Amino acid sequence: MLNSAYPPSEDSYFPQTIEQDIALMLCHGETYDAVYTYYTQDPESDPWQDRETDIDPQPESLEELIRMVSEEYKRAVPHASEDATKIAGLEDAFKQRNLAWSFDEGWDKGEAAQDGVEKAREINADGYAYCTLQDVDGLIHTGTLYIGYSSTSAQDEETRTIGHRVCEVLKEQGLHPVWDGNTGARIECSGLHFELALADDFPSQ
Repeated sequence: MLNSAYPPSEDSYFPQTIEQDIALMLCHGETYDAVYTYYTQDPESDPWQDRETDIDPQPESLEELIRMVSEEYKRAVPHASEDATKIAGLEDAFKQRNLAWSFDEGWDKGEAAQDGVEKAREINADGYAYCTLQDVDGLIHTGTLYIGYSSTSAQDEETRTIGHRVCEVLKEQGLHPVWDGNTGARIECSGLHFELALADDFPSQ
């Protein structure tokens, strides 16, 4: 998708053209309803027509714009990549090791860790791993994913044990983690190709 007609924006927090921003949302697996709602939630003070675009002439409707970007996305990404499929399987793999998994939730590490804590409590896990929205932005563009982790007690030795367990799961999934055992460092998986298939609710072409 990076070399497509509408490559995704580099960062979810800093808008680029509307077509690039929509493309990034699709790269994150957002549904048609989520994309459409995002651009129509405040039509008076923030109309989609006022967003920057490189498309000339500009599409007459938001539906047409989304259709153009989603068609290009489906052309460029006909199915999920192997690494995306591996990452999609992490939730179940972690759960089998009594770990919770928070992926693409929370803007920063604090928010993502809080989501991880809540998910761990829901399944009575003794630890969790997490990736932020920014981490997934980076994964899409660089192929490198950073993974945070902690025990639910937040004790250093218990967290180190959780870190080792997270690495074991990542290795089993074929994601080749790198970690030095320092609880202050996140786990790194590089050389990944992350592309999700277009969400199912987009209109058929």
